[in-house]
Amino acid sequence: FGSSISEKGPSFASGRCPRTIAFAMDTSDMEKRLRNLRKKLGQIEKLREKGGPLDAEAQLKVKAEMSVKRDIVLLEAKLKNEAPPRSDTGETDAPPEEAVETVKLSPADRDKRIKVLRKKLQQIEKLKEKPHLLDPEAKRKMASEPEIFREYTLLTAEVEAERTPPPAPVVEEAPPPAEAVVEEAPETDPNDPHASARAEALLPAAQDMSSLVGEETDKKFRSLQKKLREIGKLHEKEKLDKLQVEKLGAELGIIEEIKAIQARAAVSLQARGPARKA
Repeated sequence: FGSSISEKGPSFASGRCPRTIAFAMDTSDMEKRLRNLRKKLGQIEKLREKGGPLDAEAQLKVKAEMSVKRDIVLLEAKLKNEAPPRSDTGETDAPPEEAVETVKLSPADRDKRIKVLRKKLQQIEKLKEKPHLLDPEAKRKMASEPEIFREYTLLTAEVEAERTPPPAPVVEEAPPPAEAVVEEAPETDPNDPHASARAEALLPAAQDMSSLVGEETDKKFRSLQKKLREIGKLHEKEKLDKLQVEKLGAELGIIEEIKAIQARAAVSLQARGPARKA
């Protein structure tokens, strides 16, 4: 599970809400999709093993690595029809086959857990830079990366799922369609795999954002959105220098931070409604 993790956080989100993974597919379709994703991940890992400079097409494949890994985790969870594993201690050491008693975390606790997991993944990324100097404890941390990544992915997907609006009510008078057609969600654009997530993260802030999340967080939110707009412009360029490539690598970490603040604002706004009525 090699990854590129910036100081802003790891690039893990695919930029798509879980509904684009859990679209109306039967088991055979999902298994086929999962095989294709694993094949893509294998190709990416081979590119990393080669080392040296990569051509433009190879760079695009490597840049989409976290998107591929995230989709694999979500599809595997859907096929097993399981919830994100979280024990009372918050650890994820138990294998998926075992029954794990899950605890529903509050939005605030879930955000804290996501930050803890992100920090662990950043530490693991730094360990990969010096593989010849790893002690047993460091090796144990690296071995735990797949489970940490899996929990991180499922938790962030849970946040996105809560932000998904409910389906529109069915109008009984409407005549039934002649034939039910199952449409798959469009494939991620390899040239800009996070366009959808970036667009959501750049939605205008609420007018009373400062009162919802605090003045300092509001300033941070606007600063992150400014950086994200600059990164969006880089996708339009044909050639990038080293610094610009690093900025692209930080894109999803910035998106995750923005989404976390948006989620906090939404929770505060929801809590404010009942308070006013009281």
